[in-house]
Amino acid sequence: PSIVSSGGTKILDPSTENTYHVFTYPNSDTFTVDGPVSCYYLCVAGGGTGGSNSGGGGGAGGAYSNHPDVPSPIRQSALNVSPGTTYPITVGNYSENSAIGPSVITATAGGAGGNTEGNGSDGGSGGGGGNDYEPQSTTAGSASPPGQGNPGGRQIGPAPGTTGGGGGGGWSEAGYSTGSVPGPEEPKRGEGGAGRALPSLPAPLLAPAIPAPERSAWTAAVGPQGYFAGGGGGHVDFADGPSPDNGGAGGGGHGQNPQNATGETPGVYGTGGGGGGGSTGQSGGSGIVIIWYPKS
Repeated sequence: PSIVSSGGTKILDPSTENTYHVFTYPNSDTFTVDGPVSCYYLCVAGGGTGGSNSGGGGGAGGAYSNHPDVPSPIRQSALNVSPGTTYPITVGNYSENSAIGPSVITATAGGAGGNTEGNGSDGGSGGGGGNDYEPQSTTAGSASPPGQGNPGGRQIGPAPGTTGGGGGGGWSEAGYSTGSVPGPEEPKRGEGGAGRALPSLPAPLLAPAIPAPERSAWTAAVGPQGYFAGGGGGHVDFADGPSPDNGGAGGGGHGQNPQNATGETPGVYGTGGGGGGGSTGQSGGSGIVIIWYPKS
């Protein structure tokens, strides 16, 4: 017999016959099933706020999943649900945790980006360090506890025109640092780290569960590949380089640079993306919880 389940916004995929339950902020709800079933889940916390006055990008909200789209070192254990089991669901706003249970999983909010001469904060993913032209002593935030994200970036070079705040960390990669040191940081100075793709959670399928005012931005950020938890871009004090202020794929907000003046943007709602750093640091995006299972 088919499983009957409830909670959040329920969506049936006619092509795979998977059943999805999507929980968004500020929804306070529970997930319940009437029979035994093995479920997949994605739990993303709210993203961190970007730093101000040449600040670093906010770190992405911590993210956990037990789906095979996530590599085994950080993939979580199976969620086998018994008949009649009810799980309270918490979806955090920016800088807030998200949780399934109290006993299944808790994702930690992203770390804030540092202000000028300030350090990035630890979080699900770490916030980027703020600009500190002399003596470059700020640090980036770390992913804490590990396994749900990556550290932020920081300023690593003293040359004029290469200063600014580092990018916030994302679910799949660290935030990029600013500086003039040749190497892998050079093409993406101050950009937020990318989120992770879960192709089983495509935006076109799940977009009806997102509130209408936020749906368009969420659909563009998540895309058909299902990206979540991108880091926010830092405020970069130069105009060279390809899109040096970009937030990471998966909802990371853009940072400010001389080409866009006050162009910093918040993290995208429902992605856990970090906020962009700039003259005024922007808030991170709220988190999301998705639980889904195949036809029995």
